[in-house]
Amino acid sequence: MNIFKSKIIEQINTEQFRYKIISYLMNNRCCRQKCNHANYQSNAFLHEHFDIFKQSINQELKKNIEKLWVLYAKKGDELIEHWHKHDNRILVYCI
Repeated sequence: MNIFKSKIIEQINTEQFRYKIISYLMNNRCCRQKCNHANYQSNAFLHEHFDIFKQSINQELKKNIEKLWVLYAKKGDELIEHWHKHDNRILVYCI
């Protein structure tokens, strides 16, 4: 997996921005039924709601994306490997 820290997102990466992302996640969960995904994972259309992600990936990586989701882990949460490991995928993160 490639890890990329966006200079575009870094400029707006505030506590308020992260709160908006978490709010999106809570209202747009990955699955309507119980699934094997992470407890806090959004649907695959994060980039449609937050155009800044699409802009960052298009401009900085010169790629178009079809799916983008957010996985939220609280400090101390255990991450199961299949939740966040995807071959040929890009991880864009906000800390």
